[in-house]
Amino acid sequence: MSRALKWEALSGDAHVYSYAIVHKSPPGFSSEVPYVVGLVDLVEGVRMMTRLVDCPVEEIRIDMAVSVTYRDFGHEWLMPCFAPQHGVTGAGQRAR
Repeated sequence: MSRALKWEALSGDAHVYSYAIVHKSPPGFSSEVPYVVGLVDLVEGVRMMTRLVDCPVEEIRIDMAVSVTYRDFGHEWLMPCFAPQHGVTGAGQRAR
């Protein structure tokens, strides 16, 4: 509950902890469905809720390596989202 907060630079690398597929957008939002909302664990130890993008829904996996990317969802909102790291499969193992 402290107000002594500070910004800290992070790597933007993470792994998918959990996710849900959204089939109906909330009122007032015009997102195309389905889309994926996920929890990702950043390598620095922070867990955050985000959108998972640039990956077919059926290919998303728990422990999949992802990296931050930013998307403009309108309303002057630039949001951090996460996309798969190329050449990386679950648990951060490089594909062979």
